[in-house]
Amino acid sequence: MSWRSGIGSGRHRGVARKALKARAQVRVLAAQGGVLGKGKKTEIVERTLLTTRSIEYDAVLVAGGTAGLRDPRLTVLLQEAFRHCKVLGAWGDGVQVLEDAGIDATAPGVLLADAAGAVLARELVPALGRHRVWERVGAPSD
Repeated sequence: MSWRSGIGSGRHRGVARKALKARAQVRVLAAQGGVLGKGKKTEIVERTLLTTRSIEYDAVLVAGGTAGLRDPRLTVLLQEAFRHCKVLGAWGDGVQVLEDAGIDATAPGVLLADAAGAVLARELVPALGRHRVWERVGAPSD
């Protein structure tokens, strides 16, 4: 999951809990290291955009509240994950981050939701179980 500094409202926790229940590992990414949020709604940034690559993940989710985040390292991460047929997702204005990175939001395996919650979680777990979104690969050319 990708956040920018100051994001960590806790709305993503339902998605994270569902993924953890399915034995997925959840990592919090941000442009800079540190702690996101305040009080009981804090998240420790486990990876920064400087220290991570798409090969570490089976899926990348972009949190709402991140619109306007234009970092070339995030663009590379999202484009590589998309090209490698990995699941991408976003909620709220996080969809804009995908689109700014040139990701086709209507492509197979791109999960979108108005908010982080049960709908996104229900789509995410089975998508992770398929490992890759092979529907994105075109037919071989002669």
